[in-house]
Amino acid sequence: MTAKRSGFGGKTVGDGRPYRKLREHKNDPASPRFEYEPIEKENDLKKNTGKQRKTHKKQQRRRRGKLIHKEVMGELKIPKDATEITIPKSLTSIDMNVFSNCEKLECIKVEEGNPMYKSANGMLLDNGGTKILYVPRGMKGSLCIPEGIIEIKRYTFYGCIGLTGITIPKNVKMIKSHAFMMCKGLCEIILPEGVKRIGRLAFAYCSGLKSVAIPKSVCFIEKRMFYNCKELTKITLPASIIKIGYQAFSDCTSLKEIYFKGDAPELDFQVFQNVQATVYYQKGTKGWKKTFGGLPTKEIL
Repeated sequence: MTAKRSGFGGKTVGDGRPYRKLREHKNDPASPRFEYEPIEKENDLKKNTGKQRKTHKKQQRRRRGKLIHKEVMGELKIPKDATEITIPKSLTSIDMNVFSNCEKLECIKVEEGNPMYKSANGMLLDNGGTKILYVPRGMKGSLCIPEGIIEIKRYTFYGCIGLTGITIPKNVKMIKSHAFMMCKGLCEIILPEGVKRIGRLAFAYCSGLKSVAIPKSVCFIEKRMFYNCKELTKITLPASIIKIGYQAFSDCTSLKEIYFKGDAPELDFQVFQNVQATVYYQKGTKGWKKTFGGLPTKEIL
């Protein structure tokens, strides 16, 4: 059976009617490679495509709010007001969208013997303990990230407004973009010397953050890293910093003291927009003028 393109983007068989492919014969050389079913009208093709899309959307909606039990194909619902849940050892595949409406969830536990997951300090980790898979949005107080973690992924702590302090272990090498964004209750965060890169918007809108010391292993301040941190009053930047990105400290309206330990770095646009602070630099360092990014400068010993 020969096939060719039809005018409306489908395909046609020999008599000019459009067709849809039903199945492929891979193991039978005597059979035609594909089997086809003619479609009488163009509208039938469009209706069929629309039905498939609607069915796919319904399946997606059904998955939300449920844990998919891969082994026995069962389902475990999580109540919206749940504060603690336990993942059974037989549950080996979780769609993280299941937690999207669980704003009060404070702690996740994993039953011993689960081959895929484990928990630590209320967080869901992979079984090797090197990746944070999910942090409950209802967590409160101070939190210590486990020692085995080497990378904090995008949006890991996004919107954890109840957290007031976070300690990051020395094994962490990278903090990706948006990692702590919207942690409005966060007052203190300790960054270890091993961190090499902190992504854009990593601490944006952390309105409770008061002071930060960037470790000397970091070379770049990415764009909008501390954007709109309205309670931030003091920040210390090491001599390793060579560039500060776009709007990195914009709208930090309480920022008063910015300390540089090395030469003046390269600045992008609007780094200190809506900021009224003094820039302090050490004697003997280079590149400093009377103003830096529109802010007054002062030499210190």
